[in-house]
Amino acid sequence: MVKKTLLSFLLIFIAYTVIVTYVADPHRFVSEHQWQDNQIKAQEYLYSNTDSVENIIVGSSLADRLIIGYLPDVYNLSMGGLGIFDGLQTITKKGVYPEKVFIEMNKVDRKASVDFTTSLNNPVMTFLRKYFMPIRDGKQPMGFIAIPYGEKVTAYGLYISQTILHTIAGKIVTREQNGTEEVDMLAKILPRLLEEESQIPNASDLEKDIQLLKHYVDILERNNATVVFFEMPIQHELCGLNKPTAIRNQFYKTFSRDQYQYIDMPDCNGYTTTDGLHLDGTSAEKYSLFFKEQMDSIK
Repeated sequence: MVKKTLLSFLLIFIAYTVIVTYVADPHRFVSEHQWQDNQIKAQEYLYSNTDSVENIIVGSSLADRLIIGYLPDVYNLSMGGLGIFDGLQTITKKGVYPEKVFIEMNKVDRKASVDFTTSLNNPVMTFLRKYFMPIRDGKQPMGFIAIPYGEKVTAYGLYISQTILHTIAGKIVTREQNGTEEVDMLAKILPRLLEEESQIPNASDLEKDIQLLKHYVDILERNNATVVFFEMPIQHELCGLNKPTAIRNQFYKTFSRDQYQYIDMPDCNGYTTTDGLHLDGTSAEKYSLFFKEQMDSIK
């Protein structure tokens, strides 16, 4: 009985491997949550044919809003809930370096995720993911069994969910004694962000973060990659506060503007966000076009 079960499993696995590898679109993934989105992005970069990519962006969920359709030959390793160090780890793990690496400045104080690092460096999973595509995140059987219906259901589900979330994010209706009152989401979120972004970062901690970044920058430069720093626009009330200003000044101190190239943050008054930090759809499109212009001007 055990032998039959193992044989059945092996035959099914072989058949599924052939379908996923040679029949289905290799760039088709079905993600169930943000963590898996990040895993898919990293694994696709590590184990797919990305050696010829000329430009890579590393950043947080802020830079993840960039619209890659406007940025040809760019791989965006910006990850929701993570930061630049997770993306830089991914690049150094692959060991193949692009012509340019664009590094987001906003969340340099966000440490690398231990869970992400552990998953990335697991030697057994690294081997399996490299040589067996079904083992990679986003290649779960259920996502492919329902071709093309599973993809359509997922797409429609995401569309409906995002529509509902954006509606809720824009206006919250709260029950009051005298009826209902529409409350702008930013009226609830912005005061907290104003307080957070007004805090001056601990100088020692910020120095450690920047020195770790310098370690990765040195690796990139030794491998002939040009490093470009950029700062995502955020809600205009936040742009000139103590925290972003301190981070900006620390970058300029460690990575002199005379020696390194920057895509300076445009006037934040020209951009709007969904929550104070993340650009909304219109502004994401606007900044992506701005980023493309700046990117094309870099030598």
